[in-house]
Amino acid sequence: MRLLRILSCLLAASLVAEVAAAPLTSRFTYQGVLEQSGAPANGQFDFSFQPFDALSAGSPLASPITLEDIVVDDGVFSAAVDFGEGFFVGDEVFLAIGVRPGASTGGFTTLAPRQPVTATPYALTALGLVESGTGQASLLGRIGFSQTTISGSADSPSVTIGGDGFPIVSYYDPANGDLRVLHCEDPACRSSTSTTVDSGGIVGEFSSIAILRTGLPAISYYDRTGGNLKIAYCLTRSCSSWSLDIVDSGGNVGQYTTLIAGGLFAPALIFYHDVTNGDLKSAECSLSGCATPTFFVVDSVGNVGQFSSAAVGHATGDTARVWVAYYAPDTASVKLAGCSTFGCSGTLLAPVTVESGVTALTSVGLTVGGDGRAWIGYNNAGVVRVARCNSPTACTAPVIVNAGNVNGYTAMSTGIDGVVWYAGRASTGRARAGRCTGLDTCSGASAWTLTGSDTAQPSPVALTRGVDGSMVVAATYGTSMRIVHCTSPQLCTEAGWPR
Repeated sequence: MRLLRILSCLLAASLVAEVAAAPLTSRFTYQGVLEQSGAPANGQFDFSFQPFDALSAGSPLASPITLEDIVVDDGVFSAAVDFGEGFFVGDEVFLAIGVRPGASTGGFTTLAPRQPVTATPYALTALGLVESGTGQASLLGRIGFSQTTISGSADSPSVTIGGDGFPIVSYYDPANGDLRVLHCEDPACRSSTSTTVDSGGIVGEFSSIAILRTGLPAISYYDRTGGNLKIAYCLTRSCSSWSLDIVDSGGNVGQYTTLIAGGLFAPALIFYHDVTNGDLKSAECSLSGCATPTFFVVDSVGNVGQFSSAAVGHATGDTARVWVAYYAPDTASVKLAGCSTFGCSGTLLAPVTVESGVTALTSVGLTVGGDGRAWIGYNNAGVVRVARCNSPTACTAPVIVNAGNVNGYTAMSTGIDGVVWYAGRASTGRARAGRCTGLDTCSGASAWTLTGSDTAQPSPVALTRGVDGSMVVAATYGTSMRIVHCTSPQLCTEAGWPR
C-alpha cells in the first residue's frame, strides 16, 4: 500500500508519570495527525523517530526508535517516545519521523521537514534546568512554589512559555500607554528583562502572546490612538527586536484580542472585537508578517465578541479544531464558536450560547482539556463558573459548575495530566488559582490564594503551564507585576513546599 500523502504531525507532547507520587520518566507522548491519499488514515502503522540537532542536515543525536503497529484512528495517533534518561538537556532537538503500513517490513517514508521538539518535553528535567549565558544547561534543584515581583506600571498580562522554556509576558504599561514584554530568564522568573515593543500612541491594551512554529513570540494588541488591531512579531526569543504590522484598520477594531498558533505549519490567528460593527472577527496572518491578512466574521448577531479567548484542539497544517469563547452583552450571554479550519472559514460549531443571564462579567477563559473538550471559565455575578462541553465537537448541553473561591478575571489552562486549571481574583482582589477535580468535572475543585493583602486589586490574571508542568500565573497590580510559579503539577501553595 503506497502512502500518497503524509501530512507532517503536530507535536503536542505531554509527559507521562508512572503514578502520581512517582518521579516523571524520560518518556513523552507524541500526538499527531496522519493522512493517506488525501484523507485521514485509519489502521495500524509503524513509525520511526530519530532526533537531530538541526532542522535539515545536521547530526543525529541518538539511534532511531521504531514503534510498530501504532493505531491511527481518523488520522489521529499517539506514540510513547523515550530516548533515555538525560537525553533532553535544553538544546534544540528536531525529530526525523518515518512511517510505513503496519503490515509492511519495508522502508519508511520520511516526513518532511523534521519536527522541532517544543518546550514541553523539557519538563522531563523535573529537577529543573536553566540555560546559562553560554547556552549550557545547569541543574537547579526542584523549583517549587515561588513569587517574584517586578516593579513598574503594568496591566492586562498575557503569558506563555517561550522557545527557551521560560515564561514570557506581554502587557500594557498604563503610565506610558505602551506595549511591553517581560522575558523571564529562568522557569520561575526570578530574573527578567522588560522591553518596550510599541510606544506609537496609546497602544498595548488587550494584548495576547503566543509562540509561532518558528519558536518566536508574536503579540496581538489594540492601538487605541488609531483604533486599529496590530501585531508584533518578535525576532528573538526574548523579543529584544521586533517588527510591527497593522492588521485591521477598518473602523474601531482590535479590542479583546486573543492570538493562537495552530501547529507546526499553521500561521497566526487572531480573534478580536469589531466595535464599529459589533462583530467577532478573525484575522489569519503569516508566520512573518500580516500586511495582507485573511479576515472572517465569526459572529455578527447583535453586539458580540467581547472578552474573547481561543484554543486549538487537534491541528495539522491549516486543518484544526479551533474554539473561541466570548461575551455578547446585548443578551448577557457567554457564547462559543468552533472552526473546522484554522482560518475559521469552515464551521465546526455555529455560535451557541453556553450560559445566558451572565452579569458583571470581567473575563472569559478557554482551554481544551485532556478529554478533548472545550472548557470555558467566566464570572457570573461575582462567582466564577466553569463549563465543560458535552463532546469534543459540540457544546449544546455543557455541564456548568461554580468554581470555588474565585470571583472574576478568569484565565484557563490544562495541566500535563489533562486536568483543567483556572486562575483569577478573589472577592478581596487577591490572585488565586484552582485545579479541577478530574478529567471530567470541576465540581469540588481545589483553590489556593497566591498573593497577600498588599497585592489585592481587581485586574486581569494570566495563566499557562510551565516547562516543568507546574502552572505559572502572571498578575498585575498597576505599579507592579507578580509572577507565581506553582508548587507542582497538582498543587499551588507555599504551604506545600518544601515537602
